[in-house]
Amino acid sequence: MSRRTVTVSGTGWALAVPDVVRVSLQVGHDSSDVATALDGAAESTAAVISALRSAGVDASDVRTETVSVNQRWDNQGNGPIGFTASQRLGVTVREVDGAGRVLRAAATAAGNALLVDSLTLEVSDPEPALREARDGAFADARSKAEQYAGLARVRLGDVVEIGEGGAMHSPVPVTARRAKADAAMTVPMPVEGASQGFTASVTVTWRLVDAD
Repeated sequence: MSRRTVTVSGTGWALAVPDVVRVSLQVGHDSSDVATALDGAAESTAAVISALRSAGVDASDVRTETVSVNQRWDNQGNGPIGFTASQRLGVTVREVDGAGRVLRAAATAAGNALLVDSLTLEVSDPEPALREARDGAFADARSKAEQYAGLARVRLGDVVEIGEGGAMHSPVPVTARRAKADAAMTVPMPVEGASQGFTASVTVTWRLVDAD
């Protein structure tokens, strides 16, 4: 049996349209004492959660990510002047077109206590696009192997080994900076995102057999 082989790598890619928006919101409250700061942050957070529910966000799509209390200092560094309590919420919006409306509802509920840390568009089920990328990667590898086999005046036999180099995709960040929400916003913020790219790579080894 011939031990001649050829090993090549292939790359494939596919596009998918984001259908989910992940939002990180932070609600804060300043006070001279910790207890009041926590109470204020809790009250504002509860108002935001209620507004999110009214805007159509399911309860399972809102989660508490962090709760923190930090000291505030004056600009001259003379000492602490109070405390800031904050709670960060992770929110999943299942309709991209509804993200602006959801942000507006949260801003109306919390006013200037609301900060938008990030907003990212994602594909909720990337597997179909990843499968398409893998198909393309294997086809690319086979095309290269057939070319090499033809140049060597042999043909491809059975596949000896397959190794996946990885399949990747990246969420689309709409904004990476921390922005303060405007309590007076009257028009929902438009949220748009381009198609998301998925790539896959594979290394395949074929046995080489004599041409007929």
